[in-house]
Amino acid sequence: MKVEKNFSNDEIKQLWDNFGPISQAKLFECFNIHINELQDISNSYKAYFETLNKPGTKTKTDFAKLCDFNQSILELLFKSQKEGLEHDFKKMSQVYLSEIDALNLNKIINRKEKFTPYIYSKKDKLSLFFKKLSINTKFRLKVRRRKFLNIFRRIFHMDLLGLDTFHRRKIPFRNMVNYYFGIQLPKAIADNFQETMQVKSSVLLDLWQFNQDLEAEIQSQLLENQTDQVQLNSFHKSIDETIDKQKQRLIDLSNKIKDDIALANSAQFEKLDQAFLCVDTLEMSGKEFQQNNIKEEQNQIFTAIDLENQKWNNTHTTLIDDWSLDLEIAQLYFTVLDDYTRLYSKIHQFIDEHLSLNIEQLREFITSTNRRIQESTTSAKTLTDTLNTERTNITNEFIDKILAKTIKKLSGSINQDLEKFNARTISLINKVSDKRSFIKSKNYERGIRSTEINWISPKELLNFEALPHFETSIQAIKQFIEENMKKARFKLLALGTVSDFSLESAQIMLQKKKSALKSTAQVAEEGLNRALSHLDEAIELISEIKKVPQEELRQTITTFNTEIQKLKNIDTILELNLQIVKIKAIERSKKIRKDILNWILNIIPRVVDFIKKHISGTTGYISEIKKQLGLHVEKVQISHELPEFIRQTELALKKLPFVYQRLYQLTPTDEERFFVNRQTELENLDKAFSDWNKERFITTALISEKGNGATSLLKIFLSKIETDIPIIHQSSANKIYTPEAYFAFFAEIFQQKKFDSNEEIIDFLNNRTEPLILILESLHHFFIKKVNGFECQKMLFELMSRTSKKVFWIGSYTIHSWEYLKKTVGVSEHFIREIELQKFDGESLDDVIFKRNNLSGYKIKFEPSRENRQSKSFQKMNEEERQSFLRKQFFIELNQMSNGNVSLAQLYWLRSTHSVSDDTINIASLREIDVSFVKDLPREHLFAMHSLLIHDGLKIEDYARSLNLPENNCRNILIPMLEKGLLIRPKEKYNINPIIFRQVVSLLKSHNFIN
Repeated sequence: MKVEKNFSNDEIKQLWDNFGPISQAKLFECFNIHINELQDISNSYKAYFETLNKPGTKTKTDFAKLCDFNQSILELLFKSQKEGLEHDFKKMSQVYLSEIDALNLNKIINRKEKFTPYIYSKKDKLSLFFKKLSINTKFRLKVRRRKFLNIFRRIFHMDLLGLDTFHRRKIPFRNMVNYYFGIQLPKAIADNFQETMQVKSSVLLDLWQFNQDLEAEIQSQLLENQTDQVQLNSFHKSIDETIDKQKQRLIDLSNKIKDDIALANSAQFEKLDQAFLCVDTLEMSGKEFQQNNIKEEQNQIFTAIDLENQKWNNTHTTLIDDWSLDLEIAQLYFTVLDDYTRLYSKIHQFIDEHLSLNIEQLREFITSTNRRIQESTTSAKTLTDTLNTERTNITNEFIDKILAKTIKKLSGSINQDLEKFNARTISLINKVSDKRSFIKSKNYERGIRSTEINWISPKELLNFEALPHFETSIQAIKQFIEENMKKARFKLLALGTVSDFSLESAQIMLQKKKSALKSTAQVAEEGLNRALSHLDEAIELISEIKKVPQEELRQTITTFNTEIQKLKNIDTILELNLQIVKIKAIERSKKIRKDILNWILNIIPRVVDFIKKHISGTTGYISEIKKQLGLHVEKVQISHELPEFIRQTELALKKLPFVYQRLYQLTPTDEERFFVNRQTELENLDKAFSDWNKERFITTALISEKGNGATSLLKIFLSKIETDIPIIHQSSANKIYTPEAYFAFFAEIFQQKKFDSNEEIIDFLNNRTEPLILILESLHHFFIKKVNGFECQKMLFELMSRTSKKVFWIGSYTIHSWEYLKKTVGVSEHFIREIELQKFDGESLDDVIFKRNNLSGYKIKFEPSRENRQSKSFQKMNEEERQSFLRKQFFIELNQMSNGNVSLAQLYWLRSTHSVSDDTINIASLREIDVSFVKDLPREHLFAMHSLLIHDGLKIEDYARSLNLPENNCRNILIPMLEKGLLIRPKEKYNINPIIFRQVVSLLKSHNFIN
């Protein structure tokens, strides 16, 4: 509405009419744009909040709605932050100033006016007072002089002189308008700018506080009530109350600014009107309105306004940054929770819908099988037929179909889903801002300087603290799931293998004794019951996969939330910022400590070996001198356990169930289910056979310690190759060191009457119509250590070299006979390929033992030693941890005692069986037999053991021939060694007791008998 005002000057009245409304509107626009922005923020926040209480879609959880809400508020704040910078007060005031510049005003108005004497004022300066006095005095004198002259002019009827005096003024009209409306008016409303910015802060802080209260309510529901659900409609604080309060505040601010601008604008017009009357006089010099002065003052004014504006921009940018960080943290937490609820809904659905039905089918199948077997004990033929039928059904229907389908389902993608959850959390953290600002006091109701702003890197803090802990927990949960899934799959596999093996054992028992119907049925029943116990354990493991990781992951997310909430605590945020530096310093120190520790761990074994080598050598040397001087009496104390070892092992085996006895017979196997850790050697054999098939001259030597699985490897190799070539696989138990024995051996394996020379054998093989695979084990039996004792070995080399195109030769040697023959007859020069069987490590021995045990269906329980029971760390373990620890410890010790020899390891295992229950075998801790006496054995014993070692055992007569001694003398050496347990004699050959084999080899090496 246009307001009429009375002005002394028409120019001012005209300016009022033309520019007055415009100046008010443009100035109000500078403020109103902020007010509108705040109204939009309030209204938008209310709209976003109200969506939380609206019913959502079935696929959208409360957490997803919270995520959408936080994301909307974040976008709203980013938009406000951007617009706040665009709505710069200085930029908007320039629009207002451009309106002044656009006015079509005279630069100078020249005005001739009647002079009126100056009025004196107490406020006048002394110089101004005297100037006024001087001019007023001159004016009065001039008027009196004219009055005096007019007396005479009247007498002479002349025109009277005018008493009025005129003076001219140059009014800098344009500059005056710039001054009052470009400087004074903005100064007059500067407080309104401060007030507007304070209200803006207040509105944002109110909404932030409301948001914090909302999040606190949600956190309370989630943490205190330990629930995964939130009740968004239970939030007691009303958004309407907050928004209405803000609206009224903005309305009041808008009205006040309008009134203040109108008053300030009117006041400036009045001042301009007054100044218009006195400018270019002593009252008001025109120099005040010089353009340069106006520009300078205008710059000062707007520089001050711009500085204040910048402070408030700092305030609101930092406030929004601070609030945005809270929102980002909440967004991260709610998104992780939403992903978590979806993840476990998926896992529960997978387990409930896919696995339960299959498991019941498995139970029903085994139960029905057992029932039919128990009903078939009327005759041996009926039971045999039933066992055959049921075993076929278990193989074809149960294992290949139902069980395979269940195991395939159990190999599902739970851990893949968990890894996706982890990867998504990492990606969410990577989306968190790199840089956020805040001020210590959180006093956002004033303009703040740039120097007051502090900075933090939330992403870096999360990556250093919360994320590593989160990932560690996720990995632990994944490991738990993987281990339980692996155990469950293993238990289900055991369900099939135990069922099949139990029925196979029942078949064998019935074949051995046709009348043992009840015992046979009992073996089958006990085996099937053990199989069902594996199924029960698998069900329990699956239940744990469903329950435990959910609890652990929920706790992980709670801990994660606790850690990320630290970023909201302004009081400690600087400490958190410093923590990055501390963590980096700790990481560096950890690396240094680790490097030092690794160096120490690497150097200690070397020092120990050096000391052992030199000190033990010195000690031995001194002992030897003492013996020669007669100062040392040699006394060998042989452990009484040594001669009893084999017998005790046989007794332990007899006490075990029939199923278990079958599994641990020390005989070579051709069953791949028992084959462990020989893939490299098997591939080398395959490669040699493949090269021979390409008509290359290939002879292959297989080298291993006795009892380390060479025969089993060869049997597995033969079962795997697909060929129609005839195969001969033979081994000689006796020594072959004469031509007659040599020719007789080959005549027997080739089913010929006789051979009279090596040439005949060579011609026989080369004239065959078809090729041949010839595997000869124990080729070390083709020599004896005496003059002319290597002739058969040399004939064998010639036979192999001249027939290798027609015959694929594989020969096996013990490693010690191989090393001896390398030095004596150069055995390695006659074999193109050398394949050495490596020793088993503790893990491989574990695999060997438990592959057999798992077929039995029996559980294994390791018993702690007295040292274990007294250990504080052992006492703190739960039962599962104890069994894991004892199992690992057992196989480490087993590997050391057996030196990686699989046969000896099985002997120790059987000897360690302590007791047997219905479904469990208890394993006692290993007791290593004291074999320290070995180092003090007399030299004649060492000579005997060396001879037995390189020949892989000898009969009395062969031993006598090798040493060129009478047989009675040899008996006097070997039989006492046998009685003391130093030797064993399973049949006719004397051999080194496997218990002391490793120590004997070491002793022979130290005395240079062998390398």
